[in-house]
Amino acid sequence: MKFLNKYWLIVSIILFFGNCFGQNIYQKEFDQLLLSNYRYSYKKILTMAKSKNAYDFMAIGYFLDANNIMFKKTKEKKYLGYNMEVIELMLLTDASNTNEKWLMKVDKSNQNSVINGKESIVSEGYFYRYLGSFLELLMKERIYIEHHNAIKNQLKKGFDKWSTRSNNKYKDQSLLYHQRVHIAANWAMVSLHLYKFTQQKTYYHFYDNFDRQLRKMIKIKKINNKNCYVWNSTYT
Repeated sequence: MKFLNKYWLIVSIILFFGNCFGQNIYQKEFDQLLLSNYRYSYKKILTMAKSKNAYDFMAIGYFLDANNIMFKKTKEKKYLGYNMEVIELMLLTDASNTNEKWLMKVDKSNQNSVINGKESIVSEGYFYRYLGSFLELLMKERIYIEHHNAIKNQLKKGFDKWSTRSNNKYKDQSLLYHQRVHIAANWAMVSLHLYKFTQQKTYYHFYDNFDRQLRKMIKIKKINNKNCYVWNSTYT
């Protein structure tokens, strides 16, 4: 028994320090990429934020998400600071410009060039989803308080814009559901955040209806007397 207790103590110590050292290694690598000339480094993302090209919004969204995750793992607020600088450039430097449109601008050889000069509900969904997660962290940590309302209003403006257009054109939320589950899921996450921030039923209804649709697409089949969950792959 003493041997086993000693054994598990050693294993626990190895696992604990292994996780710590492993996290430190990944954090060091992340920080190096963040401050390097990497294609999606901090400086490159700032350049994208200044240009406000809708094509870059997916990359900016992933940048926000990566820093959100790094903060959750390390509790180092510098990661939220990187995100805040990006958001200030994109949303807060000219908050009075309520009619600003983010347009797609890519080379003609790019498959996205078909919507050049137009807004992109796909790109904006990726950005707003992670903007909502970022704001939730700021509110929880009670930092950058002076920017909370401005960010919330921009998040609300983004969702409401596409929701209004959809209602005007189709009398429903077809635009936000789009053609692919992951695109609708982005907007469902936006509406989930907005409901938390505002308690407005409109936002609750969107993500609740999306969740109900997903549940309908999961079927249970018995195979060898065991329940198996089968996803309806025709629901894209």
